Amino acid sequence: MGASDGRSPGRHNDNQPSSVKKESKGEKMALCAVGGATLAYVLYKWYQRPTTSHEEELKETEEIEEATAEFDEYRKGNSNKVLALGLPASGKSSMVARFIYDEAKTEYEPTNGFNIKNMSMDGKTVEIWEIGGSMSKYWYTYLPGTGVLVFVIDASDSSNFPAVRLELQKLFDNDGLKLEKTKFVLLLNKQDLTGGSLDKDTINSILPNESCMKDHVVKIVQTSLLQATVDEFNTIKNTVLELLYQ
Repeated sequence: MGASDGRSPGRHNDNQPSSVKKESKGEKMALCAVGGATLAYVLYKWYQRPTTSHEEELKETEEIEEATAEFDEYRKGNSNKVLALGLPASGKSSMVARFIYDEAKTEYEPTNGFNIKNMSMDGKTVEIWEIGGSMSKYWYTYLPGTGVLVFVIDASDSSNFPAVRLELQKLFDNDGLKLEKTKFVLLLNKQDLTGGSLDKDTINSILPNESCMKDHVVKIVQTSLLQATVDEFNTIKNTVLELLYQ
């Protein structure tokens, strides 16, 4: 779900951090921002491409993976990446809006592509990447360089739990995330519609096999992004940032 602000989705890079004192570091961050915007545009155009043959699709996939790897290799040490994933209408855009602006909006349009938001915290640049739920087939192209992966779940829609479990299984099994020791926050959203927190058995029915989670730090958070107070959401925000800075 993406905020309806009149701009083309998939090419956002707002809230650029203020300039830093050291010129060399500032130049690196500027180049990183340009590289990120360029990669975002390439990925978005790739997602919008016409249907191609299997061979052409494999070649394009390899090119995207190579460009992503090069960008993430360059960006190491310059910023921290938080990746927001989840099925359509789970509340990803609400999470990003509250994270960056502390806004709780009720109306969003589905994210057709992805959004990138930047914020500064304690002199560090944090990148928030929100990927459309309809792009789950291509999520893996956005995984490299992820410090914390926030998977947003609509806790009020139990019919989607099997699909959530399947997507989580794929993510936890991803070799790249295992090597990078990516931390996970499973955000069970829309508690205002469930009548309260989910019980342990229900949560376990959503989680993938425990063996595939052993290589990662996993935090489970239950909330309503729409109704959470400032203090309540700041607790969630601090959990994400603490994991990112570890």
